[in-house]
Amino acid sequence: MSTEEGDSVSRREEFLGFLKSWRDEQDSDNTARQQIDLLLSDLKLYPFTPVIELGIAGAELLEKTPEEAVNITLQLAASEEKATRAVSTVILSRLARFHPKIWMELAKHLAADSDWEVREYTAHIFDVQGQFEGLAAYHLDYVFEVLGSWVKDENYLVRRAPTNALLSYYLKNPEIGERLIALLDPLLDDLMEYVQRNHIFALRTIGKKRPELVFDYMESKLPQLTDNSRQTLRQVLEHKFADKVPARKKELLAKLHS
Repeated sequence: MSTEEGDSVSRREEFLGFLKSWRDEQDSDNTARQQIDLLLSDLKLYPFTPVIELGIAGAELLEKTPEEAVNITLQLAASEEKATRAVSTVILSRLARFHPKIWMELAKHLAADSDWEVREYTAHIFDVQGQFEGLAAYHLDYVFEVLGSWVKDENYLVRRAPTNALLSYYLKNPEIGERLIALLDPLLDDLMEYVQRNHIFALRTIGKKRPELVFDYMESKLPQLTDNSRQTLRQVLEHKFADKVPARKKELLAKLHS
């Protein structure tokens, strides 16, 4: 076992020990919560694996006591330590398999987190990351329903979240491409650059597996484009997925510039 692996095992054991103490109500003065923050303060959020492993282990311990699980996860998500909040997204995803509706308000809160890295982790609530399966693997229709409300939210950080919440799941299940494009369609004319950039990335990702689907979507939008959405679609085409079908790319670019 390498030093890095040993440190990871040690951190996981300490983390579970603190969680168990908290769960069993041996933490009346919040010592466990403070110790978790301290333990995770130097945890790097990338690569994803260490955070996901901690979250899964924590969820497996907490899921046996649902009431305590809700209270603890809420407090982890409210921590000032960003790594603690990131771990809470994984715990949330695991626990939400059983009763997803009770967790979506917290998921939305995390989608608007002040730290961009934590916002990235919000995708794991729904998506696939390696061997970890988010809610899409268990409640796909409900996930689309939730994200369908998020794309219309007044908070641009929440609107942005659906753009990367299902991309890895899509790459493994490209048959959802039509639903995914339709889900994100309300964002096409979004004026926030952060949302625009992520929508462009999402359409390019969809194009990797199904370029014609993206081309057909763009073609369908031509009669109703604004200057903003026209520029967005031009940028979508500036990618190697479009280069693989040069004739279609050339045709669409001509129409987008007309």
